[in-house]
Amino acid sequence: MKVAFFAEVLEKDIDGACRTMFQLIDRIDSSLFEFLFVCSTGPATIQGFECVHVPAVTLPVNTSYKMALPGLAQQHLCDRLQAFQPEVIHIATPSLLGNFAMKYALKQHIPVLSIYHTYFISYIDYYLKHIPFLIHSVKQTVTEGQRVFYNQCSLIYVPSETMQTELLNMGVQQCKMKLWQRDIDSTLFSPEKNVLAGMEEQDAQQNWRELANTYFNDLLFLARSQPKVNTSKPLYYEAS
Repeated sequence: MKVAFFAEVLEKDIDGACRTMFQLIDRIDSSLFEFLFVCSTGPATIQGFECVHVPAVTLPVNTSYKMALPGLAQQHLCDRLQAFQPEVIHIATPSLLGNFAMKYALKQHIPVLSIYHTYFISYIDYYLKHIPFLIHSVKQTVTEGQRVFYNQCSLIYVPSETMQTELLNMGVQQCKMKLWQRDIDSTLFSPEKNVLAGMEEQDAQQNWRELANTYFNDLLFLARSQPKVNTSKPLYYEAS
């Protein structure tokens, strides 16, 4: 089976969505599947399959991400897809690239799969906090765009019942959704590994100093990467 796989970014471990995608990609059985990857950022090949790069622009609200602009390479993309002849199209997100892939799939009568990775609506309050009068209208626009996009998919894999409910509230048809819950690797994440649990702040700081001196030659840095959480007090200590 031939699969055309569209995603904005295809770099392993850059975020949770990419980790999920590579959990699938790393398990591709090349004797059963042939892939063509399309992205704005990624390697030249993935698992031995071609990765087509699309012109992109850096997002002003998040400079670590680029948004693909498929309109600047439309003919090239159509030519590659026509030569590849995909039987299934996988779309990661309803971006410009995702909507390009959706239009191509509908025109060619190709089934579309998607995995619901990110609840984008939850980001709007944060990114528009300085222009709050736009929040409501932008949420309505994004919700409608996602409703239309996901209702055109043949199948959507949803990570939790909570997200399934959110999609239902958007107006996405339940028959399109399939629950695909992922487990947590308890060898990596476990309450037993929380060495600072129950410690007072002074004790915790001393514990981090000891860890830094024991395991790191230069610098130990700890901070939360969640933008909506106040991170004005990161802990960092130079190892002696």
